[in-house]
Amino acid sequence: MLIAAPRGLAQQKAADIGCVEVGDNVWEYQGNEAPVVPEPVAESQPGGGIAWNEAVAHAGTTQRVCGPLAGGGNSYDDVFLNLGRDYPDPARFQIVVWDIGSLDPIAGGLTLCTSGPITLHEGVAQIELYDPSSIEIYE
Repeated sequence: MLIAAPRGLAQQKAADIGCVEVGDNVWEYQGNEAPVVPEPVAESQPGGGIAWNEAVAHAGTTQRVCGPLAGGGNSYDDVFLNLGRDYPDPARFQIVVWDIGSLDPIAGGLTLCTSGPITLHEGVAQIELYDPSSIEIYE
């Protein structure tokens, strides 16, 4: 592509974007490489591990998963803790604690971490526990 540009500011701008002068006041773009886009910085989790919104991609593996408590609920003796997003959002991550009865209240927004095999239940990533002591709480 050829660009005709007047001398001065346009000449400087053309040079700034990778154009070179190939003739008298005729500029040609010389950039062959795609612009460099920095990789997103992974949010570090307390004690390591993966973020709640990455867990679905790790289904079938054992991981440490962390995220902000967005809500929770009980069903009979089972407790459900939703990280990142609350029920019924299918993009949430869920910690299920079976046969526990109840847990002491946990303030929303605190970061919870736990480790275990990640499974999918109706498309929702989850870790199932029988012992709530493996849930770590960070402010």
